[in-house]
Amino acid sequence: MRELAALFEADCKRLGLTREDGVYNADLAKAELGLRSVAQALGDVALFEHSYLLNTPEPNELQKINSAEFCLAQEDAESALRWLAGPWQARFARKQQALIDKAYVMLGRSDDLLALRQQAYAADPGFEHLQALLEIAPEVQRKSILAEAVSRADSSANIAVAVDTMIKLQNPDAASAYVLQHPERLEEVGYYQLADWAVVFVEYGMYLAAVLIYRRLLLDILQEGCTRAYRHAAKYYRALQSLDSNLSGYESLTDKVEFDRVLQDQHGRKRSFWSLVS
Repeated sequence: MRELAALFEADCKRLGLTREDGVYNADLAKAELGLRSVAQALGDVALFEHSYLLNTPEPNELQKINSAEFCLAQEDAESALRWLAGPWQARFARKQQALIDKAYVMLGRSDDLLALRQQAYAADPGFEHLQALLEIAPEVQRKSILAEAVSRADSSANIAVAVDTMIKLQNPDAASAYVLQHPERLEEVGYYQLADWAVVFVEYGMYLAAVLIYRRLLLDILQEGCTRAYRHAAKYYRALQSLDSNLSGYESLTDKVEFDRVLQDQHGRKRSFWSLVS
């Protein structure tokens, strides 16, 4: 295998001498790939790195990712971190951070890992980053992190991130309050996500939020006139009738009588829908 590597390396050096910037050289690419393949078979990190650096003193981000992933596969996290150092193009930053995270875990660098995950959550306060942070945060910090997460979600302009975070943190009261406070933002949320939220709100007894969402789903289908979805609309209508018995009042929402009257006025002629309801 070493002799084969030497042959590929010789080809790389020879073909690299006539290489032109910006021009694809198929023979050179085959030689470099051959050298990397031997390095992979041998599990040789130095040889794998050499296959890139031989003719490319400044590898691009994709080459750095490939090299870092190979180093990590060989449990050489220190070498991986060398490839992951420095600023990268923004579109590769998430991948860079994920690989650095993996390297820190492998090396047991807990303080660096905590700082990295705190930075990731501060930049993108989604539940994925929050969960990763909570996995390693000291117990004394977890309570404040959770409180900050709910507060951050409550002030977020992104309803999907806000409500999902609150639900996953098992804080349905906050999620319900957010939905009721920002009903106009429901149009920013996809159909299936809204349907999932409605189920969760019913399970937790957050009936007003569930009513708001089921009404939204029902009206969207009827206004679109999508007859194939009328069976779902009928299901949402029946859910609204059932939820009415659990409510003592509708607070800021239109009550059932008025909602049903408007529904009949606007969609009373859609017989295929009403036949499914009855």
